[in-house]
Amino acid sequence: YVVVTPNDGEDDGVASTSTTIIVSNSPPSAPVVEITPEDAVEGDDLTCTVTTESTDADGDDITYGFQWDVDGTAYTDASDDILDSVVDGADVAADETWTCSATATDGDDDSAVAETSVDVLSACGWGDVTLTESGVDFVTICGGTFDMGCTAGAGSTCVTSGRQAETLHSVTLTNDYYVSQTETTQDQFEALMGYNPSYFSSCGGDCPVEYLTWHMAAAYANAMSTAAGLTSCYTCAGSGTSVSCSTSGSPYTCSGYRLLTEAEWENAARCGTDYMYAGSNTIGDVAWYGANSSSTPHAVAGKDPNDCGLYDMSGNVWEQNNDWLDSLSSSPATDPTGAISSTDHVVRGGSWGSLDTDSERVALRGGTRPTDRYSYIGFRLARTVP
Repeated sequence: YVVVTPNDGEDDGVASTSTTIIVSNSPPSAPVVEITPEDAVEGDDLTCTVTTESTDADGDDITYGFQWDVDGTAYTDASDDILDSVVDGADVAADETWTCSATATDGDDDSAVAETSVDVLSACGWGDVTLTESGVDFVTICGGTFDMGCTAGAGSTCVTSGRQAETLHSVTLTNDYYVSQTETTQDQFEALMGYNPSYFSSCGGDCPVEYLTWHMAAAYANAMSTAAGLTSCYTCAGSGTSVSCSTSGSPYTCSGYRLLTEAEWENAARCGTDYMYAGSNTIGDVAWYGANSSSTPHAVAGKDPNDCGLYDMSGNVWEQNNDWLDSLSSSPATDPTGAISSTDHVVRGGSWGSLDTDSERVALRGGTRPTDRYSYIGFRLARTVP
C-alpha cells in the first residue's frame, strides 16, 4: 500500500490518506516432457526433453530444472541443457524405472512440474528367432540370474543327495546365447554328416536324431561351425561313429556351435518361469513320454513349446549337455561349466521312453557315458551371442 502525507511547513497537524493495491503473479503452465527412446534397453542414453514449453500470463522469463530418479532414488549425474537432460547409458540397466521431472520457474517463486517415466528392458529378446544356419532355426535366450535346481515349482520328488542332486542355488549367466528351436533332426544331421545313426530311422527326417554318442553330437556341432565359418568348439579325431572329441576351452567364449552347458539348458527350459515341465505343469501338453509316445520318438515340435518357443525341452529324447555330471554346490555360481571330469556327461529333459512323469521335470539331472549310444538320447545346439 502507499501513504500520502501533505505538509505545509508550519508544523500544523498532519493529515494523511492511504490506499492499497494487490499485485498478483501468474504461475507458469506445466511443460510437456518425454523420455527417448520410449522402448529403452539397457545401455541406452536416456534423454528427457521439454517438447512443449511452459507459458506465463505475465510474460516472465521461464527456466527449467531437471531431476532424474531411478527406482525412486535420486540420480544426480545427468547432463542438463536448456530444454533437455541426458543420462549416460553406462548407468542404465535392465528392469529399472527411470523418471524425469522438469520444473518450470518464472523467477517469482512460482513453478509448475511435469513428470514422465520409462521402463528399461533387457537388450536381449527372449525367444526371438534371430539366426538360421544349415536349415536350423535358433532362438535367443537371455543371460542373467536365475534359480537352478529344486525350486518351488520343481515338484515334490526333487533329488536331494548324490551327484544328481537338484541342489537349489543361484546361477548367473553373463552371456546371451542362441538355442536351436528343436532337437537336432535326422535330416539336419544327415545333411552335414552324410549318414543317419538313428535307431528309429523309420520315424522320418523330422524326428530327432538319436542313437549317437556325445562325441558324435560334438562332431556335428563342429560341422555346423565349419559351415558357418566359425571357430570349432571341440577338438575331434576320427569320423562317423568312431569319432572322439574333447572340449577346447570355455564353452561360453567359443564363437562356434556347441552343446549347451547344464546351466544354459535349465535356464532355456525354464525361460523365466517356474513350471514343473518346460512350458507347462501338465506334462502331456509339452512332452512325448512313456504314457503317450507309443514307445517311439515323434517328429519335433509336435507338442506345445515353452515360453521361449523351444520345443521338446521336456520329453521326446534326452538331450546331451556339454558338462560332466557331478554334484552341485548350494553356493551362487557364475557361468558354471560342471565338473572337470567324470564318468558321465549330463543329459536333460527326459524321453519318449520315460515311464513316469518325473524324468521330464526341468530340474531333473541325468547322465550317460560319452561313448554310449541309446535310442532315447539326442541333442540340440547352442552358440554364444557375439
